[in-house]
Amino acid sequence: MRTKGHANMTNKLLPKNQIFEYLNSKTVKEGNCWLYTGLISFGYGTYKGYRVHRLAAWIFMDFELRSPLNINHKLECLNKNCWNPDHLYIGTQRDNTNDIIKMGKHHLVNKTHCPQGHEYNKKNTLIYDYGRLGGEIRNKRVCRLCKNAKQRARRILKRRQDAFKK
Repeated sequence: MRTKGHANMTNKLLPKNQIFEYLNSKTVKEGNCWLYTGLISFGYGTYKGYRVHRLAAWIFMDFELRSPLNINHKLECLNKNCWNPDHLYIGTQRDNTNDIIKMGKHHLVNKTHCPQGHEYNKKNTLIYDYGRLGGEIRNKRVCRLCKNAKQRARRILKRRQDAFKK
């Protein structure tokens, strides 16, 4: 049976203590952070196809590398490259997104205007609950002016279609 990605790479990894020694030899301690100085990809330390903070969870938290869960950085640690297990927790992608929102770094949270240039403010912004993911409500901001303009255009089009049918 074939497997996708690096599902079987766990078998090819060195023992945990040897990986820890290697990672430690490529680490600079900056405050409480353990910053990996080896291969960096998109800001994250990488070793043998794994992100280093994921390997740290495998070593210190008995995290299964094939798990679909994320290894997230706690809000106190803003270094993507840190692999100190005290700065990490096992969570979901939703947990990670919520952390990004709390820090004010999510690209949608910082938008002040809709794509047509109308300001998002209390009077002009509608908040829609568009479902649940893992029991959490997912909200979406909608510009009231744009929504009203779309509804007007839809009504005009419907009237024209109805007139054409007669």
